[in-house]
Amino acid sequence: GEACSGLELRSDCLEAADLAGGYIEQRFFSRVREAPWHLAAGDISVNLDNLAVVADAPSEPTTAKIWRLLQLGCNRVELQEAVAMLQECRWSTAVAEQLHGTCSIIHKLHRQLGEDTLVSR
Repeated sequence: GEACSGLELRSDCLEAADLAGGYIEQRFFSRVREAPWHLAAGDISVNLDNLAVVADAPSEPTTAKIWRLLQLGCNRVELQEAVAMLQECRWSTAVAEQLHGTCSIIHKLHRQLGEDTLVSR
């Protein structure tokens, strides 16, 4: 390509970083503020208190089940521990990528194995 000045390069890099940041925010971080993930952010007890006073069941299925358990008076400590487990979920694609790589190698070495065999357990 054409040569560019340091100022142009800096501007292009900042623009690319801004676009990447916006994409990551929209694609991933905004999901954390949605149900049921928002229940695990901050003080779980307060989040459950706020959910308990909602008049109607939430539309998101997992949050609706938690809401129902709160309405039934289920053990609050167990509900907090269950919601805290959401914090342990991985948001990375590393596991899927590693499995894809493994299946690709198996397929290269054993061409007779089809997709059905590779995806079955």
